Amino acid sequence: MVKIAVAAATLVLLALLVLPAAVVATATDHAPGASPSGEALADIPAPMLAAYQHAADQCPGLAWSVLAAIGKVESDHGRIGGSQPGPDGIIAPRIIGVALDGLGPVALIRDTDGGVLDGDVVYDRAVGPMQFIPSTWASMGVDGDGDGIANPHDADDAIPAAAGLLCDGGAAQRGRLRQAIYSYNHSWDYVDRVLDWADRYATATPAGPGDPVLVDTVLSHPRISIYEGGRDDITARRIDNRILAIMARAADRWTISVTSLQTGHSKCVGGGNYPGCTVSNHWYGRGMDIFTVNGTPVTDTNRDAYTLTLWLSTLPPDLRPNEVGTPWAHLEDRPGHFHDAAHRDHLHLAHEH
Repeated sequence: MVKIAVAAATLVLLALLVLPAAVVATATDHAPGASPSGEALADIPAPMLAAYQHAADQCPGLAWSVLAAIGKVESDHGRIGGSQPGPDGIIAPRIIGVALDGLGPVALIRDTDGGVLDGDVVYDRAVGPMQFIPSTWASMGVDGDGDGIANPHDADDAIPAAAGLLCDGGAAQRGRLRQAIYSYNHSWDYVDRVLDWADRYATATPAGPGDPVLVDTVLSHPRISIYEGGRDDITARRIDNRILAIMARAADRWTISVTSLQTGHSKCVGGGNYPGCTVSNHWYGRGMDIFTVNGTPVTDTNRDAYTLTLWLSTLPPDLRPNEVGTPWAHLEDRPGHFHDAAHRDHLHLAHEH
């Protein structure tokens, strides 16, 4: 069966990953609608998280966290070996596994694609962020992003294809999740690793303050500068996890300085503290201001800040800010975006609830 071939290739890749010791997962519901934990928000690239969540919807009963866990174990979400997922979902450089030449623990699978997907005209190799072999991709591959190409090196194609493979393995049937994961990779140790990561990715809600993983990630990140009062806010767990997660995600691509969280910001929108005012989201720990991006003040000429602002719209719905103040008037047609005299020298982003 082609799925056995996938398993053999994946077993080799497991040896290349630096992962925590496997923990045997206890029985959980792995609820499809579970919110991402702080660890998920800190670890999974935003476009990949959105892709996992969207793809899981095609298999009712399949939790996005299980798909994400497979992506973690297979390729560290497309980042193994220095690769990175691009904004279009393409993983570069391509992730290509060892030759399936029948030696050692791998299966013998001779070339089926003329080397088109894996660059090998003698043997097949597992490819892409979800590690499909060409023969499996030929039957299970999908064009998930509608660009006319079913590409296993494109996360937007590979992730829904993996969802289809799991669903075909029975993941949507009660009590069949472990067997479905086993059908993806014939190793019970692999199943335990995946379920452990799935538990870690979906055991807490992003709403509310102070997830310890996010707090530690943000306070120790070398590319995030935070004023003293803001660090106190984070340490005291007054800042919404979604704000912390956006900081951590943004710092994967940019160096940022945060100049306003809760401490030091007025209670009222527009300044001041007086009864009956519209209370700022900063006051609730749901807002932040970014003053510099890549060492340059945020103005309408800072292209990196502009790119970061556009990136906010790619975040998953439960993480995406719905209040965004920017120096660019033409962005006001985007949901929640605004531009005024008070927001020409920084980015303001917040969650209204």
